[in-house]
Parts: sequence; structure tokens; C-alpha cells
Amino acid sequence: MKYKRLEGVQDALRKISAALFDGDTQRTEYRERVAKLAARTLVIWGRA
Repeated sequence: MKYKRLEGVQDALRKISAALFDGDTQRTEYRERVAKLAARTLVIWGRA
């Protein structure tokens, strides 16, 4: 692909981030839910 549409991507990512995080803290903890999953799961964490 020679060209990818990127208009609005940064704004969309900011909105997702605002919905999921309160500053540097994730709003919802999913540790228990992930532990109960039957499927193999890859969890990625860290700081941006």
C-alpha cells in the first residue's frame, strides 16, 4: 500500500486514551478477567 489515510488518527487515539486512563492510571483493572480466560492471552504493559 503506497498511501495510508492518517487524518483523524491522533484525535481518535487521544479519545480512546482519555476513556481508558485517568492520567497515568488505567480506569478499570482487568487482571481477574484475564486470569479467567481460557484462551492464551498476550498482555502488554508499560509507559508511553
